[in-house]
Amino acid sequence: MIGGWASHFAMKTAIIRARMFLMSRKAASALARREADRTLEIVESHDAVSPRKVSRMLGVDPEMQGWSLLEILEHNAIVNERLTDVVATLARGREVVTHFDIKTDVLPGSPEGVDQVERFRRSVDEHIRIVDGLLRLRGTVQFRHPIFGLLDAHGVHALFGLHLMLHRRQAEKAVS
Repeated sequence: MIGGWASHFAMKTAIIRARMFLMSRKAASALARREADRTLEIVESHDAVSPRKVSRMLGVDPEMQGWSLLEILEHNAIVNERLTDVVATLARGREVVTHFDIKTDVLPGSPEGVDQVERFRRSVDEHIRIVDGLLRLRGTVQFRHPIFGLLDAHGVHALFGLHLMLHRRQAEKAVS
């Protein structure tokens, strides 16, 4: 029997998978837009450069807990770009052959001066634009996510907004 934190994690994962499955394409796009806008409001009204420590959060690994708001944006932009590629690939009936490590390949590290606000904004706009142009998201070829298991293009699209929600909550905690 699973107990404690592992049980909580398994339950949360099942709830998130159910939410991804039940969410419409339109609702997933609206969630992504809403979460992006809320995140940008936080970033634009606070010191975005200074590191900010947050307490343990499900989905926010220890190495992520001291990120600045700009690092959160950079991480999201990297993930957004990867997820957009995955959605487009699956929706076109192709398997995802380029795999990335969700723990190491999506960490911030751009040199000073890179405009993370604009990159983040552009990554969300581009995702929604591409998804709007795809005919079918449900029932496509699937992608194996290391936490959520097999996801079709719709599941990955829904994950896009839920991932933004997670890190918007991180940003809120960081500035509170």
